[in-house]
Amino acid sequence: MQDRVIKNATEGLFIHNYNDESRKLFWIIGNKKFLSRQDFRKIQLFTVQVYQNFLNKNQGMYRKMPQGFSVWDGNYDNHTGISTDPIEPDDLIV
Repeated sequence: MQDRVIKNATEGLFIHNYNDESRKLFWIIGNKKFLSRQDFRKIQLFTVQVYQNFLNKNQGMYRKMPQGFSVWDGNYDNHTGISTDPIEPDDLIV
């Protein structure tokens, strides 16, 4: 019998539209040339892990930042998590 190892590695996606704190953090780190260890720790609070096949299916909904992390530009629901449903216009008003 063969041992099974999970070969589908995950990648973290920073959810910038999670809440006001995440949007503020994104604005701050998005304007930095390099991120510190502390910056990456703060990012982790708003990061979810997804499989590569999810990224492949949703290529237009996330982007890689020059600082070395990926950002989910799609919708996020606090109860169900990442959503590929369109963002409602009312949700964009701050």
